[in-house]
Amino acid sequence: MPKKLKFVIACEVIDNVRLMQPHGMIPYTLYKHYGYDAEVVAYKNGEYSYLDNELKGLKIRFLRHFFSKKFKPPFFWYLARNARNIDVLMVYNVKKRPIYYGLIYKLFNPRGFLYAKADTALPEFNFYVENAFFPYKYYMRALGKLFLKKCNAVSFESSQPYENNRQVAEDKKLLIPCGFDPDIVRDLSVQERTFAEKENIVLHVARMGSHQKNTEHLVRSIARMQVPDDWRFVFIGSQTDGFRRFRETFVHEHPELEDRMEFHEHIHSKAELYDFYSRAKIFCLPSRIESFGNVMVEALYFGNAIAATKTIPSVQDLVDEGRNGIMFNLQADDDLAQKLESLMRDPERLASMSRAAHHYAMQHLNWKNALRPLDEKIQQHYAIPD
Repeated sequence: MPKKLKFVIACEVIDNVRLMQPHGMIPYTLYKHYGYDAEVVAYKNGEYSYLDNELKGLKIRFLRHFFSKKFKPPFFWYLARNARNIDVLMVYNVKKRPIYYGLIYKLFNPRGFLYAKADTALPEFNFYVENAFFPYKYYMRALGKLFLKKCNAVSFESSQPYENNRQVAEDKKLLIPCGFDPDIVRDLSVQERTFAEKENIVLHVARMGSHQKNTEHLVRSIARMQVPDDWRFVFIGSQTDGFRRFRETFVHEHPELEDRMEFHEHIHSKAELYDFYSRAKIFCLPSRIESFGNVMVEALYFGNAIAATKTIPSVQDLVDEGRNGIMFNLQADDDLAQKLESLMRDPERLASMSRAAHHYAMQHLNWKNALRPLDEKIQQHYAIPD
């Protein structure tokens, strides 16, 4: 029986929420469906409840801090000591620490497989040094180029940066979108509703008040439309103090809309959160920028039509030429309001989008399918004799 390949993701900051994102789902899927001995290596950051239910079997190793939480050489020591026992090292993003991790790994294990997940919406890596002082900027650029040369695979989440990036050799590039695991839904006994069973809900899940997520734009758009009868907006996520003040002012100015908006704090239970996705018909994401937008994957799986900012690269893929949803322009104040109201008033179009969204998610965003190209590249690498 061939030995299992050891797959490790080295990432300092992985909390419970990130375990359900690519940080945890990539090693978990490779363990579950492809037989890897997969492990997450990180510094402990809170409790990890998803390991007990949603991600049973995923191993996680916590490294110790020395003296203080800011003193982190043990991470480098771990890689230097264990590199030869790691068949595949995954690093998240292409910036300073992941670059160092990858180069240390290849120094001590030149034969090993180095995989970088490029969490970017840009067509070119700047290695996060565009505002750095002169010598350091060129030092990191040179180091970044060496890192990309040493990588065996670099994956992009959406087609725009994947097709336009010229820094990574074509035979190393992979297109791997963020995914979803349908088995988790079944294990949690979440009801998957048909379109006829859904409610007239526009759902928004985000950190409300953050500049990136731009929740205020959706709230203001509600006041610019004639909200159809029986439709309501459900907002889920943590709220900054600034957003709470904005919300209070908005309700004071538009008291007739208070009953149309329902707010929930961050929901830790995936079963409870998935139930909201299952009940909703539309998912709206007015973000100014996203590297991908994991919440849209969850929404598509549950048959939510997507309404999202057109400048987010992943949206171009996820709406699938209008079959799964709509795109809007943030620069035009009324664009979201007009398009969203039109969609809410067209049940036949909405039903068609709902069916297409779920089908798209099953075909393209199932983690098992999405990671097959990575597994094939790893297997090809180790099939070639030294």
